[in-house]
Formats: sequence, C-alpha cells, structure tokens
Amino acid sequence: MSANLYCLGSSSQGNAYIVEVENGDKLLIECGVDFSKILEKCNYEPEKIVACIVSHSHGDHSSAIPDAIKYGINVYSTAECANKFNGVKALKNVKAYDFKGFKVLPLEMEHNIDCFGFIISHNDFGTIAFFTDTKNIPYYIQHINTLMIEANYDKKIVDNAAEKGLPIKSHYDQHLSLDNCISAIKRFNNGDLNQVILLHLSPNFSDTRAFKEQIFNETGIKCEIAYENKYIFLSKAEF
Repeated sequence: MSANLYCLGSSSQGNAYIVEVENGDKLLIECGVDFSKILEKCNYEPEKIVACIVSHSHGDHSSAIPDAIKYGINVYSTAECANKFNGVKALKNVKAYDFKGFKVLPLEMEHNIDCFGFIISHNDFGTIAFFTDTKNIPYYIQHINTLMIEANYDKKIVDNAAEKGLPIKSHYDQHLSLDNCISAIKRFNNGDLNQVILLHLSPNFSDTRAFKEQIFNETGIKCEIAYENKYIFLSKAEF
C-alpha cells in the first residue's frame, strides 16, 4: 500500500498539501492557496476530499476556507479559526478523529495565535507528523514514518541580516529554526522514520542546499523540500 503527497504551496505566500491514498480519497492539509489549484489537483472532484484540516487562521494557511466550505468540504481547525470562518468545525487538543480512514490527532503548537500540529495515520502510508508555524515542538512521538516539518530560518542568517540593519520581522518567536528542526528530527528518528519533508522555508533566511546538507550531516537522513507543485511518494517501507 502507498500514498502520494502533493504540495500546492509551502511558504508565507500560501500553504496547502493533499495526501491521496490508493482508493482516491484525499485529505487536504491547510487551505491557503487559490482554491482553483486545489480543484485542479483533485481533478475537479472535491467530493474526494474527505476532510480539510487547517493548523491556524493566518491567511497563508486559511484564505481558501470559504471556497472549500462552498464546495461541501468539511473543514476542521482551532476554535479561534472556527470563530473566524463560518462552517469550520473546532478540533480539540489531543482528541483523536477519524475522517474515512485518515486518523488525525491535533496537538497544540507554540505560535503567536492558536495553532495545531497534526499526527495523521492511515493504513496506506503509516503515520505522518505535520508541524508548521511553531517556535518549538515539545513532543516525543514514536513510530513516525514521514515527518513534515517547518525549517523556516537559520539563526546565523537572521543574525547576519540584523547586523546589516535589514528587517527580520519576528522569526524568532513565530517559526521553527533549523536548529530546532534538527533537534526534533533527532528526537523522532527512532527506527521508523523514512522521510523528512521541509516546509515553509523563509525566502530570505533559509538556504535549501545548506539545510539539506546540515540535516544529513547531523541526523543521517536525506530530506526533501516541499516546493510548490512538488509530488512526493509516501510509503511505510524504507527507501
């Protein structure tokens, strides 16, 4: 059994990922890109999306929620997001949900607004851990097969920009650094981790090649970058 992951966007410009299993059912993770892109990737069959789970209400993760609801897709997120968008159903922290075989466990993240990470399991791909828009991941989780994790910035790059007087916004208290990303990878690499997918890289404070090299050097794991329109095969088996 296997599954596919389609990245429709993974940046401050918009985030959305589709996980498709063998029978054609799809789980939409995040809803922050033009909904026409989501429809196209679903072959204009929105009924195949069994649910949409959204980490938080910031626009780059949630802007297309009204369109998803208009097309009859059940959308789930934080209570704050549910208050912002009519029709969104509020998830509860550490409560298990089952969306037609996609088992989802929301976990509170450390962002500047209520935000969830997700543990997602299915017979076709095992277990995915999805963590984005958080300054830290205070969890230890076993038996993860695929880790989708933010690697937004390298502190050294941010510090260098600050020394030059360039604007650095608030990366330190909103997003996951490369160092914290690597720490999480080491913690979750307990024998079942087959692949790591880096999310939400900052265009100004990241270096894709250097990130991949440093992660491999420190963890022994080769990772992929969730570029827009990236297709990734998911499997419970090791590469």
